[in-house]
This record gives sequence, structure tokens and C-alpha cells, in this order.
Amino acid sequence: MWRRLDNNGYLLDEFVERVDQEFLNFAFANPKFVSHGQIKCPCTKCDNRKFLSRKDVHLHIVRNGFIRGYDIWYAHGESLNMRNDASGSLSVSNEEGSRYRAMVMDALGPEFISNQTCEEQPPNPEVQKFFDLLKDADEPLWDGCKNHSKLSAVAQLLNIKSEYNISEACYDRLMSVIKTILPEGEKLPNNLYKTKSLAKLGLGYEKIYACVNNCMLYYKEKQRQATMS
Repeated sequence: MWRRLDNNGYLLDEFVERVDQEFLNFAFANPKFVSHGQIKCPCTKCDNRKFLSRKDVHLHIVRNGFIRGYDIWYAHGESLNMRNDASGSLSVSNEEGSRYRAMVMDALGPEFISNQTCEEQPPNPEVQKFFDLLKDADEPLWDGCKNHSKLSAVAQLLNIKSEYNISEACYDRLMSVIKTILPEGEKLPNNLYKTKSLAKLGLGYEKIYACVNNCMLYYKEKQRQATMS
């Protein structure tokens, strides 16, 4: 996202202009995401939860800045494949955040996203979980971390747990040690239960049975078969 302040802490004219000419022009050009002449305000205080007029959204963003990591304007009509970064200048954290944000948005589906983002009332608890996940996909593991977002870290930790069949007690113990190593202000969950709660996308699954020798899957018409024929 664009730089808002200069090295002396003064507001940059370029930021003010780009918010108006680029972001607001784009947002108000997508009628599905405009309600009664208002759009969701993506400033750090409103957090895409409150509908405001163009003038007020502009003022809020100039005063407070955009939500951290709001590089793809999903609550204002932008999809993942619309952003063409020809310069290739994305930071590692933005690339990582975009990848895991894409995972969350794929789980939601584009039609679901568009339906929810144009509603004026607060999202229901299930929908809010997905918006919280989008924030976790953008939020660095600690301030200044460029390699991992909160969501990317827990996703990889869960993958390691599964790959090496780590017990819950062992995982919790490892987390307690890792958290003492990380910088102050880190946001890593401290146990398996909280890790799973954060990473859960609400996707269903179907259990597939395997031969004890791992040489055959019992699926569809063979799923009731107990042994190899």
C-alpha cells in the first residue's frame, strides 16, 4: 500500500491524491459494493465495518491510514487476479500475505464475498471468522516481520505437526519454547487448540480409508471393503 507520511511525519500529497483518484474512483465504480452512495471504510479504525460517504472515507483514510496489508481491495470489488504487479516489487511479507489471503478467499468463493461486503449490517459470526482470517493473512507475526504473516506461520506449523505426527503435548511444549525465542509482541498461538482455531477455514472433508499396508485406498464403491481382493 502507498506511503502516507514522509520521514518527518508529515502527510504526503501523493497519498492524499492517490486515495481520491485511484482507490475511491475504483471503489465507487463497483455498484455491487456501494450502498446508498456509501462504501465500507478501510481505515484502521473502521476496519471495513462501517459504511461512509466518499468524503468521509477519504478523510478517515488520510487521518488514520489503510488497514495494514489491505493490498487487494476485496471489500470494494477487487479480485486477486485483477492486481497485475508488473514491477515485481512486492515485499516478501506482501507475497506471503497474498498467498494465504487467496487461500481464505478461495474457501469463501467470489459470490459469497461480494454478497457479504455489500451488506450494511455487521456480518454474522461465521462470516466474521473469514474476515478475521483475512486480517490474519495480512498481519505480520510481529511488527517488522517480513517472512511470515500470523496465518502463514500457523499453517506451516500445522503442516509440520501432521508430517511428523507430533503429539498435542509435544506441540504445546514446542510452542512455549518458540514463543520465548520470538521478539516481544509476537502473535503466535501458544497451543494446538488455539492454532487450529485460528487456521480453521470451515471446509468440509470426506474420510478415505486405506489398506493397512498403505498400498490401496478404499473409496467410492470400494469404501466398505475391509481387505484387498
